[in-house]
Amino acid sequence: MKKLFVLLLSVLLISFCLLSAQAATADAMIVISENATDTEKYAARVLQDYLQQGGLELPIVTDATEKTGFEILVGKTARNYGSFTNTIDGSYRIESIEDGIQIIGAGNRGTVYGTYAFLEKLCGFHWYAA
Repeated sequence: MKKLFVLLLSVLLISFCLLSAQAATADAMIVISENATDTEKYAARVLQDYLQQGGLELPIVTDATEKTGFEILVGKTARNYGSFTNTIDGSYRIESIEDGIQIIGAGNRGTVYGTYAFLEKLCGFHWYAA
Protein backbone atom coordinates (compact mmCIF):
# COMPACT_ATOMS: atom_id res chain seq x y z
CA MET A 1 0.00 0.00 0.00
CA LYS A 2 2.82 2.36 0.90
CA LYS A 3 4.59 1.60 -2.40
CA LEU A 4 1.40 2.37 -4.31
CA PHE A 5 1.10 5.73 -2.54
CA VAL A 6 4.73 6.60 -3.34
CA LEU A 7 4.20 5.59 -6.98
CA LEU A 8 1.05 7.69 -7.25
CA LEU A 9 2.76 10.66 -5.64
CA SER A 10 5.69 10.32 -8.06
CA VAL A 11 3.34 10.27 -11.05
CA LEU A 12 1.58 13.38 -9.78
CA LEU A 13 4.87 15.20 -9.25
CA ILE A 14 5.98 14.34 -12.77
CA SER A 15 2.61 15.54 -14.08
CA PHE A 16 3.01 18.82 -12.23
CA CYS A 17 6.47 19.30 -13.74
CA LEU A 18 4.90 18.78 -17.15
CA LEU A 19 2.25 21.32 -16.18
CA SER A 20 4.95 23.89 -15.50
CA ALA A 21 6.56 23.25 -18.88
CA GLN A 22 3.30 23.24 -20.82
CA ALA A 23 1.89 26.27 -19.01
CA ALA A 24 4.69 28.31 -20.55
CA THR A 25 3.18 27.58 -23.95
CA ALA A 26 -0.23 28.88 -22.77
CA ASP A 27 -1.93 25.57 -23.62
CA ALA A 28 -2.72 24.68 -20.02
CA MET A 29 -6.05 25.50 -18.39
CA ILE A 30 -8.22 24.86 -15.36
CA VAL A 31 -11.49 23.18 -16.37
CA ILE A 32 -14.78 23.23 -14.48
CA SER A 33 -18.23 22.04 -15.47
CA GLU A 34 -20.65 24.39 -17.21
CA ASN A 35 -22.93 23.53 -14.29
CA ALA A 36 -20.22 23.83 -11.63
CA THR A 37 -21.35 24.38 -8.07
CA ASP A 38 -20.30 27.52 -6.21
CA THR A 39 -17.88 25.34 -4.23
CA GLU A 40 -16.24 23.98 -7.41
CA LYS A 41 -15.95 27.51 -8.81
CA TYR A 42 -14.35 28.62 -5.55
CA ALA A 43 -11.87 25.71 -5.66
CA ALA A 44 -10.91 26.63 -9.25
CA ARG A 45 -10.36 30.29 -8.27
CA VAL A 46 -8.21 29.26 -5.28
CA LEU A 47 -6.12 27.02 -7.54
CA GLN A 48 -5.78 29.76 -10.15
CA ASP A 49 -4.77 32.38 -7.53
CA TYR A 50 -2.09 30.25 -5.91
CA LEU A 51 -0.64 29.00 -9.20
CA GLN A 52 -0.50 32.62 -10.35
CA GLN A 53 1.53 33.45 -7.22
CA GLY A 54 3.89 30.67 -8.32
CA GLY A 55 4.22 32.19 -11.80
CA LEU A 56 1.64 30.13 -13.73
CA GLU A 57 -1.28 32.02 -15.24
CA LEU A 58 -3.94 29.50 -16.18
CA PRO A 59 -7.40 30.49 -17.39
CA ILE A 60 -10.51 28.91 -15.92
CA VAL A 61 -12.75 27.53 -18.66
CA THR A 62 -15.79 25.28 -18.78
CA ASP A 63 -15.88 21.77 -20.16
CA ALA A 64 -17.71 23.18 -23.21
CA THR A 65 -14.37 24.70 -24.28
CA GLU A 66 -12.36 22.66 -26.76
CA LYS A 67 -9.44 20.78 -25.26
CA THR A 68 -6.17 22.30 -26.43
CA GLY A 69 -3.52 20.95 -24.10
CA PHE A 70 -2.77 20.20 -20.47
CA GLU A 71 -5.80 20.49 -18.17
CA ILE A 72 -6.48 20.50 -14.46
CA LEU A 73 -10.02 19.23 -14.03
CA VAL A 74 -11.61 20.67 -10.88
CA GLY A 75 -14.76 18.95 -9.63
CA LYS A 76 -17.16 16.89 -11.69
CA THR A 77 -16.86 17.72 -15.39
CA ALA A 78 -17.85 16.07 -18.67
CA ARG A 79 -14.14 15.21 -19.10
CA ASN A 80 -13.60 13.29 -15.86
CA TYR A 81 -11.84 9.96 -16.19
CA GLY A 82 -13.26 7.02 -14.28
CA SER A 83 -15.81 7.47 -11.56
CA PHE A 84 -15.57 8.81 -8.05
CA THR A 85 -18.08 6.92 -5.97
CA ASN A 86 -17.03 7.95 -2.46
CA THR A 87 -19.93 9.78 -0.85
CA ILE A 88 -18.28 10.83 2.41
CA ASP A 89 -18.38 14.63 2.52
CA GLY A 90 -14.85 15.98 2.41
CA SER A 91 -13.25 12.99 0.69
CA TYR A 92 -11.32 13.67 -2.51
CA ARG A 93 -9.10 12.12 -5.14
CA ILE A 94 -6.20 13.68 -7.01
CA GLU A 95 -4.93 11.72 -9.96
CA SER A 96 -2.84 12.01 -13.06
CA ILE A 97 -4.87 11.60 -16.24
CA GLU A 98 -4.06 11.74 -19.93
CA ASP A 99 -2.84 15.30 -20.61
CA GLY A 100 -3.69 16.54 -17.15
CA ILE A 101 -4.60 16.21 -13.52
CA GLN A 102 -8.01 15.56 -12.01
CA ILE A 103 -9.11 16.90 -8.61
CA ILE A 104 -12.52 15.58 -7.65
CA GLY A 105 -14.31 15.40 -4.31
CA ALA A 106 -17.50 14.43 -2.54
CA GLY A 107 -20.01 16.70 -0.88
CA ASN A 108 -19.56 20.42 -0.47
CA ARG A 109 -16.02 20.23 0.84
CA GLY A 110 -14.26 17.44 -1.04
CA THR A 111 -13.16 19.37 -4.12
CA VAL A 112 -11.95 22.31 -2.01
CA TYR A 113 -10.02 19.96 0.30
CA GLY A 114 -8.53 18.23 -2.74
CA THR A 115 -7.48 21.57 -4.22
CA TYR A 116 -5.72 22.65 -1.05
CA ALA A 117 -4.08 19.21 -0.74
CA PHE A 118 -2.83 19.50 -4.33
CA LEU A 119 -1.41 22.97 -3.65
CA GLU A 120 0.24 21.89 -0.42
CA LYS A 121 1.55 18.43 -1.23
CA LEU A 122 2.45 18.86 -4.88
CA CYS A 123 3.02 22.57 -5.38
CA GLY A 124 4.78 23.41 -2.12
CA PHE A 125 2.32 25.95 -0.71
CA HIS A 126 1.87 25.92 3.08
CA TRP A 127 -0.51 27.68 5.43
CA TYR A 128 0.27 28.44 9.05
CA ALA A 129 -2.05 29.53 11.85
CA ALA A 130 -0.95 32.49 13.92
